Amino acid sequence: MATYRRPKTGESRELAELVASTTYGKVNTAFVQFVRELGGFEHLPPAFDISSEQMQAAEREIDETAAAGKITETADLCQAYEARFHRYLDAWRAKLAAMNKGAA
Repeated sequence: MATYRRPKTGESRELAELVASTTYGKVNTAFVQFVRELGGFEHLPPAFDISSEQMQAAEREIDETAAAGKITETADLCQAYEARFHRYLDAWRAKLAAMNKGAA
């Protein structure tokens, strides 16, 4: 039977940073998929921006929370960040579909 113990501070930080890194990887994969759907970077709309101040602030908060070794809080922030990013991509998909439909 496995026994569980509370992670030490360094371990908590490493685990929280792993959660953050995994989330950033998932978001990057979603972005690459979106670019592929468009047919390449050259087809990104000029107004498309994933480096807004709000996204950067969310990333800073995730990084700071992970560095503090707060696993649960990091996971919660990462989940919200990933969901927000997917909503942003979905909104662009809908906008582009509407634009293409209007052009047809």
